[in-house]
Amino acid sequence: MDQYVRVWIKLAEFVITNVTCSQKWESAAHKSDMNNSAINMTINNSDAFTAVNDRFLQLDSRPHAPIPTATLQEAMALVDASGVADLFVEWATEDGKTVRATRLSARQVLAVWIALELAQRESTISNVTSALSEHLTPARRRALGLTDDFLKHSREQVARMVRRATVALTDLMDAFPTSTRGRRLTKGEWDGVLAERASISVELEQRRKRFLAFANRLLEAQHKIAAVSDSQQGVSVVVDSRFRSAGVRGVGQRRMDALGDTGRVSLEPDAGFWVQDPTGADRQARYGWEDELAVLISSDPGQPRSVPNIVIGFNPHLPSSGFATAAAEMLHDIAGRGAGLDHVVLDRAYMATRPDVLRTPLMNLGVKLVADYPTNRLGVQALSDTGILVDGTWYAPSLPVELQDAGREFASVRGGAALSDRMEAAKVLKKKVTARAEFSRQHPRATDVSDRDEQHYPYKSEQWNKVNGMGRGAFETYAAALSRTEQNRPGRRRMRGATALAFLGLLEVVGTNARILEDFRAAQQRPRTRTVVLPPLAPAAAPPVSRESSDCRPKQLRQPVLMCPAVGKTSSSPCKKREAGN
Repeated sequence: MDQYVRVWIKLAEFVITNVTCSQKWESAAHKSDMNNSAINMTINNSDAFTAVNDRFLQLDSRPHAPIPTATLQEAMALVDASGVADLFVEWATEDGKTVRATRLSARQVLAVWIALELAQRESTISNVTSALSEHLTPARRRALGLTDDFLKHSREQVARMVRRATVALTDLMDAFPTSTRGRRLTKGEWDGVLAERASISVELEQRRKRFLAFANRLLEAQHKIAAVSDSQQGVSVVVDSRFRSAGVRGVGQRRMDALGDTGRVSLEPDAGFWVQDPTGADRQARYGWEDELAVLISSDPGQPRSVPNIVIGFNPHLPSSGFATAAAEMLHDIAGRGAGLDHVVLDRAYMATRPDVLRTPLMNLGVKLVADYPTNRLGVQALSDTGILVDGTWYAPSLPVELQDAGREFASVRGGAALSDRMEAAKVLKKKVTARAEFSRQHPRATDVSDRDEQHYPYKSEQWNKVNGMGRGAFETYAAALSRTEQNRPGRRRMRGATALAFLGLLEVVGTNARILEDFRAAQQRPRTRTVVLPPLAPAAAPPVSRESSDCRPKQLRQPVLMCPAVGKTSSSPCKKREAGN
């Protein structure tokens, strides 16, 4: 009897334990559903987060594997090499804030943020907290410079420290402050925010430049640590903008003007609308920001893979607005490093802006400009008493008219023409470009002609095509790699505000750079010459077998007798087996 009683007691304990676990799982699932619904409502600009004042929303707490110690050391080395930790102290002193010692400094928390991207993890407050609380071995603690007492803190305490340190870090660079990031503001509240920003516009402009310095210090340090280019020579870059989604719905200007004081604006009111092809049939607008990127390219078009195509310049701005000014700021920062700039490849949109915004600053820096032109900017661009500027190159005034309009005629054909027509137009343009070069040799331009508006290579020449094609290919390849990085983070919108999201975008660029550098080093170690002899495309025909050959004689098989599948008869002759179709 005692044995049966013990069995029943064990069974009762098992049932009670399962019921308790089931209730816990249901409670956790209920909370998860609430979080998921909160995410969806945030994306749909819901008013559900009226009581949340944090700009960093902890929406994802999925556990991840620990970050390797070597990755933490690499991230800390990058932070120290960039010197941004000293910048934070300097900026806090300028703002009159007291810099006090904390258990988790901005240097340490920034290193963990960067380490998450280097380890291809999702950048969230939760994951930073996990790295500092759940997987903090003595080696990892030494890599981050944390004391032994740090292990005494609970996960909730570590999460508060991470949140405070990150907010303090971004507030020094936040040019778009607002009272809350967790709910949609009313139109009246948003007008009050804009009025308050206008009263401190000088201070906010200083903060915006701080973020520019912070971002480019990190990218400069990553480039120098990689040691992939000669520091004694100028770097060459291709510059273009890339759209970054805000992750929420936007409110257009017409709808914004029609709203009353109690109407709700977007959850990210500082973003703007972007259309990829305004003149195309598919003109669907997207809401977010644009990041101005400077991608490293080779200065020698004959060796396009001599350097890795990583981003060494970063500057966010509103879509389709201020991109030329942002590019000029970014390039001026790059020119101040090392030996300066060499080649700069630009898209046609930059050449459509005013010369004093971008082209004049680039000429003052002495760069070798390689840029495309819009259709309406081709042909004769400037005249003087001693020369004529045609498609970015100065010629003698006697340049024939048919050579002056070569670029414009080609641009008018390449739009919606057939492939054969475009190929024919390209052949004609090539001949005329060659004729221009011959004309320049026979009729040199005057020496007193200014070269400030001139490109380094003649437009559409062979050298221009090489450098421009190398630059455009490098940027599109990097943009594709950055898109794959974003796709691997489906729920990456963990922060609110233009500066906070730009901070996340910068971290993604640093992580993408790291993976490109790793592939570049691996490619350098692999041999580039083929040692395996490839087989011919078509197999060589076998020589015909003579009927009198000894191979056709009947032979006694050592193995059991074979059955020919076509005729179903036995055969001991290889020739008969081939004739049977086996």
